[in-house]
Amino acid sequence: MACRWICDECRDRGWEWRLVTPDSYHQARRDGEVNELFSMADRGVVFFDDMDQALRDREQSANVEDQSVFLTALDGMRPKQGVVFVFTTNCELEQIDRAFKRPGRIDVVLNFKEPDAEMRRQLLATWHAEIREHLDEAMLVASTDGYSFADLEEIKNLLVMRFIDRGVWDWPGAIEQFTANRTEATARRTPIGFQKQSVDC
Repeated sequence: MACRWICDECRDRGWEWRLVTPDSYHQARRDGEVNELFSMADRGVVFFDDMDQALRDREQSANVEDQSVFLTALDGMRPKQGVVFVFTTNCELEQIDRAFKRPGRIDVVLNFKEPDAEMRRQLLATWHAEIREHLDEAMLVASTDGYSFADLEEIKNLLVMRFIDRGVWDWPGAIEQFTANRTEATARRTPIGFQKQSVDC
């Protein structure tokens, strides 16, 4: 949500913006074009989404070479005046490599914690009246402890899709589907960097 707001501000000012995902980073590594991800013709913002493995402490990670490539590209050979890099990660601050936290690399760290009960209640109050009419607000707030704003939006979308398919506002079913989707996504996620491959003999 914060990154979306920054993108809107870039559009309003006519600034350039770019989103770099783990997939596009992998492709740039294969093509030898990592430096291009950090370059812009003019002022703007580059968003690096889910850069967990690239940012992790090299003493705790096997992807040392990949992190070195990332740091070299971040520093670059030319000054990057007017370009801001925004990294999103699920890493705790202490898990991020010290090299990234030096001045001129990552200068500001913002920690977005899970919304408390009151904040979740305020978000749920913005949902469509038909959804709120058929669900108990207190139950929704109590059952979403520890969920992020993005999690709640995803659950809402699942809830609506289940209603379209079945004609019933099935909150437990939406939560169950959300959990299953996250489990599947975690199993499929490929970390950034070089990984050992198993070989069948």
